[in-house]
Amino acid sequence: SVVTQDKTASILASYRLLANLSSRENIYALHYYFLGVQQFAQGQYILNKKPAYVILDKNDLLDFKENLKNSKWAGQYYENGQERLKELLQDYGVVDFQADVALFKRGYKSEIQL
Repeated sequence: SVVTQDKTASILASYRLLANLSSRENIYALHYYFLGVQQFAQGQYILNKKPAYVILDKNDLLDFKENLKNSKWAGQYYENGQERLKELLQDYGVVDFQADVALFKRGYKSEIQL
């Protein structure tokens, strides 16, 4: 895929994909972005600038609903997550979609709507 070829591109990635992309300098965790806070809400989770790519596994969204929504520390932040993600993705288009994973690129005009 496009994102694997450009090792310098900044990426906001789904949880299960973080390990494969962890050698990159500019990688961000989707689950913390979704919540808007760092682990155990120790501080805000802020992106200095919008990443070039977002890799979203739809199963993560189901997992967020199942686990984060019911978590003692994360539950209070869950409700704003959908809106945060929807707002971010307004500037992105789908470059690739395989199985349950979509690759979005900032500034890309796509005919695919998710």
